[in-house]
Amino acid sequence: MAHDIEKRCTDLLDRPGYRSGVAWCRTALCATACILAMGCGPKPVATASTVSAQPQEPEPAPVRAVKFGSYDEKPGGMFDLRIVEYPVWFANLQRNNHLEVPTEAKGTLAWKKTFSEMQPGEMFWRGKHHAVEKESWDRMVFQVPTQVLVSGGNIGVASSEHLFLFNPMGKLTLLTSAGGGGTSKPVVFGNRAFAYTDDIPYLMVQEYGGTFVLNQKTFPFLDTWSGAFLLLPREDELIAVVQYTGGPQRNPKKHYIYKRSFNENDDGFAWVVERQGSLTQALLTEDEKTILLVQGSRVISLDTEDGKEIRSFDSGFSESATAILDLSGNIVVAGRKAGRSEDQWFLACFDQSGKSLWEHSLSVELGTNRSWHMQPPAAGMNDRIYIVEGHSLQRLDSGQVVWRQRLQKSESHWLTVTSNEWIITLSGPVLEVFRDDGTRIFRLALSLPSEFENKRERFSAPVAVDALGKLYVASSNGVYCIE
Repeated sequence: MAHDIEKRCTDLLDRPGYRSGVAWCRTALCATACILAMGCGPKPVATASTVSAQPQEPEPAPVRAVKFGSYDEKPGGMFDLRIVEYPVWFANLQRNNHLEVPTEAKGTLAWKKTFSEMQPGEMFWRGKHHAVEKESWDRMVFQVPTQVLVSGGNIGVASSEHLFLFNPMGKLTLLTSAGGGGTSKPVVFGNRAFAYTDDIPYLMVQEYGGTFVLNQKTFPFLDTWSGAFLLLPREDELIAVVQYTGGPQRNPKKHYIYKRSFNENDDGFAWVVERQGSLTQALLTEDEKTILLVQGSRVISLDTEDGKEIRSFDSGFSESATAILDLSGNIVVAGRKAGRSEDQWFLACFDQSGKSLWEHSLSVELGTNRSWHMQPPAAGMNDRIYIVEGHSLQRLDSGQVVWRQRLQKSESHWLTVTSNEWIITLSGPVLEVFRDDGTRIFRLALSLPSEFENKRERFSAPVAVDALGKLYVASSNGVYCIE
């Protein structure tokens, strides 16, 4: 009997996306076998359950293979982001909202749950467990979510102060304090663990079952007056880009780029670079070998191995608003051109040497358009770019508009592009999905009741997709799953 239970644990845990195996194993009193089966990361510093005992769940259906393999295969590294559906805000460290998983969702609401019906008994805070009172819970859950993240069967919803972890059936499995309010305090979902900052802020790394890998590790240069533009945790090191805003004393703004080791025998910097001024964006190439900094009119490339500058070029912008890397590694920058009218903004594409590939004149003034600061362009196959201008979704091929589709008018629009080139848009409560030829597949209006009278439901995060093609949407009131 014991041998059968241990084998069951091992089989489930070999599917790193579905941590329901952990709950099953604990119910069967074989947590030790689970941890050994994981076989990943440094020796944990703390282990605990964050919610009350859960009932046994059915074995999940097989997960659809993604570009870099299947979750039924032997798992990769703890922070192998290539096989994670939605590791960071804007999908990846290229910030292009492109996912390596397909979807064939038809617009059917599988389930929706309000935060008020999910109250757990405990939460993590500063590495320890604390009971959650009803009054405290109400304050937590009505913060507006800014990120939805997916790694296999783990669905994360992050607000400015907390991270909620759900399974694919919408059951709350873990709650922790996390400064997850967008790119300033990022959350990263890896293959078998996730990284975030608490309110100190310290760097925290936990396995999806709750075990700490890193607990309250110093996050260099990140403090109350700083924000992290880039966070790449690895098995034993951290690559980061941190922007200092100057603080209340209005000191000179500066940013830090570094690689730091977390090896027990070497807890220092491999290298660190300090630069003056404010960044527009920090991007990481898909092979994780190059960091690209966009600062005003300059684009600077740094080698992640030693921090040395590879090259830099002038984009011609007097002001840049946002930037991404497309699927070919080209840099797409939105900004205002030097010497042009203040009301005229452009989208331009360069290769990494600085060669101009195309330019597109924008009809909106990016300096006052909230959507552009929150939602950068999204990338598709064959170097296609998807943008929203004036509440219209547009597809650009080499800078030329191929088609437009009118969207629901909203203060912000969110885009997600899947590997089969379906474009998922979220405009307030209205979810719409389009094919790459502009054909609308479905339109769905979402709504959840509020615990507070006359409180408007707010949507402030892009839609995430899991390996089965299910869509996940988070609002100030709760979470939706669409098939």
